[in-house]
Amino acid sequence: MSSQPSLAAPAREWLEDRAWTWDEDEDADGLVLAVISGTGDDDWRWYIQVRDEHHQLALFTILASPVPLDRRPEMSQMVVTASFGLTVGSFELDLDEGQLRFRTSIGFGGAEVSNAQVRSLLDEMERTNRAMVKGYWPAITAVLEGRPGVEAVRGVEGP
Repeated sequence: MSSQPSLAAPAREWLEDRAWTWDEDEDADGLVLAVISGTGDDDWRWYIQVRDEHHQLALFTILASPVPLDRRPEMSQMVVTASFGLTVGSFELDLDEGQLRFRTSIGFGGAEVSNAQVRSLLDEMERTNRAMVKGYWPAITAVLEGRPGVEAVRGVEGP
């Protein structure tokens, strides 16, 4: 276990600052703070994963409905094409469950960080996640409606 202070407290404070309500659950990967309401977005769900053992924090923005089985191959092409070249974050698709999400994360290593710094980083992660899911929403919906994944991304990013 890391000797660093837990990242859970600043993550909870960050959620409270937004008036988001959440549930907490502990799993093999650490503490999960799953947002229930307050984000103002019905198409996406949010959760924070706190991995104190590794001094890591991740923010996930998850499509509310699973990708249908028949669209997963094309959605995987969209995910790979959209994620290539991204400097911060990436799209991910669980091929078994159909969960589509965008993830930003940070590892602090041995660095000491204040609660204010963690909250500021979560602000930036939220901005990034919102920008990415909003920017690629036309490609995601195009794939869900039957368009090929690579073509859908090109429609967003250009040739």
